[in-house]
Amino acid sequence: KVVLSRRVDAESNTKIEGYKGLAELRKQRESGFTFMNKTNKNVVFLGSSPELLYHRENRKIKSIALAGTLKNSPSNKNQLLNDPKEVQEHHLLDQL
Repeated sequence: KVVLSRRVDAESNTKIEGYKGLAELRKQRESGFTFMNKTNKNVVFLGSSPELLYHRENRKIKSIALAGTLKNSPSNKNQLLNDPKEVQEHHLLDQL
């Protein structure tokens, strides 16, 4: 799965707790999926995405590849509600 994103690197002179950072990111991005991966002792990868990038349960990974290409705006309302592709993608997302 390929997802366009932007990278932001941040460093701090004080210790940052990964789980506190994740909780703060969740407050800011209530409608998205947030994630955290501790890559080593001193590096934590935090992020947020409008899609579920992956779900890991023990040794199993589930990924759902959806390509939402239509912007959610009043001018696109009818297409979002009536286009078979858009309706199917939204239905799939409701099943998560």
